[in-house]
Amino acid sequence: MIVNFRVKNFKSIKERIELSFEAAALNNLRENVIDINTVNEKEYNLLKTISIYGPNASGKSNLIKAIDFMKNFVITSNSLNKGEKLNYKPFRLDEVYTNLASEFEVDLILDGILYNYGFSSNEKIIEKEYLYYYPKGRKATVFERENRRNSIENNIEDFKFTIDKTRQDFFASMTSTNKLYLSVSTNLENQLTEKVFNWFKDKLVIHTTDISNEWNGYTTYLINENKEKKKILSFLKGADFNISDISTMEASLDDEDDFIKKVSNIMKEDAFKKLISSRDYIEVKTTKAGKDSNGNNIEVKFDMAEESDGTNKFYELAGPFIDMLSKGNCLVFDELDTKLHSNLLIFLVMLFNKNKTHAQLLFSAHNTSVLDQKYLRRDQMYFTNRNSDNSTELYSVYDFPTEKSSSNIMKRYLSGRYRAIPFIDEELVLDSILEAINA
Repeated sequence: MIVNFRVKNFKSIKERIELSFEAAALNNLRENVIDINTVNEKEYNLLKTISIYGPNASGKSNLIKAIDFMKNFVITSNSLNKGEKLNYKPFRLDEVYTNLASEFEVDLILDGILYNYGFSSNEKIIEKEYLYYYPKGRKATVFERENRRNSIENNIEDFKFTIDKTRQDFFASMTSTNKLYLSVSTNLENQLTEKVFNWFKDKLVIHTTDISNEWNGYTTYLINENKEKKKILSFLKGADFNISDISTMEASLDDEDDFIKKVSNIMKEDAFKKLISSRDYIEVKTTKAGKDSNGNNIEVKFDMAEESDGTNKFYELAGPFIDMLSKGNCLVFDELDTKLHSNLLIFLVMLFNKNKTHAQLLFSAHNTSVLDQKYLRRDQMYFTNRNSDNSTELYSVYDFPTEKSSSNIMKRYLSGRYRAIPFIDEELVLDSILEAINA
């Protein structure tokens, strides 16, 4: 499970900010917290869900993109060519920071052991990288790495190992200055690093606004393979979509289909050939209760494409959500509330709050229905806001000590008590825009 995430100098994030899943000393909604015992019998109380709210352009998505960046860099780092430039996105509104490394760090509990992993990098090299763990309650070093000069040509890179030093020295010799040691050594079957690497690869799942049809296809795959159909159907029934059954069937595109005719006019020839060479696809049908002309009960089938955007969004989420809850994954989801009724957003959040599989959910949203202490604790409600220098700041309702378990968080958030709402200059709009329009 994830304990903490920290990032500095990435996109709109200038100074170091921390998102913590460590539960505060609150008595309400204890079911939203899972207690984890480490091997040295130290107990951690970790939150199952965290929400992020704030105005547009305040950094909600950039925080999620920072987590996504860390995951992707860990997974793909080993495939980089020597000397290849890194994906470096510093805070650009202060020239000092455009010459500083971006920093990423995460604390994890894996198989009862606390791990601390992090790195800092610029566009050319990994400046620092480290992995510590606490197998007996005390900090132990798996590896430390530091590049003392900020260039590839003149770098002096130091590695420090206290465990399995001979093998790790060999792994280090295979690690170029633009690659993460965690990735290279795991690829070379270093068991000391593979648990952390595998968490990024298998347990951390991120849904950004760039993802569209991938999740929809996964739900369809689970139904078509008859793996989770019963659960997915319950998922949709529970959301009151009036769907009594769902089925899939293999279909194929025909030369006379309107779809084929339309895309043939807009796609490049080679791409069109690829499309029609693999015409088979899976068609999804929903079944709903209806009446015949005599008033008798009948079943009516619909194409999934005929369903509402909200139904399609919920269908898209059904397979992955069920799968991640059952596997105890950590899901990070940007704009979870898009196309969903407020009650459906609450339903999804409560699924994670009530789970007992160690699954965790971090999500951003604008729909404030879940900002209620019936559903979330004060330490589960985070906000992003813009500082005076337009950098992102991050804090939670728990950081406001005057708030109590009886406080109306939604009302106070919308009133601006936590600052994380947009300031709309109505006078500017009226004077400069409507005046011109009305004229």
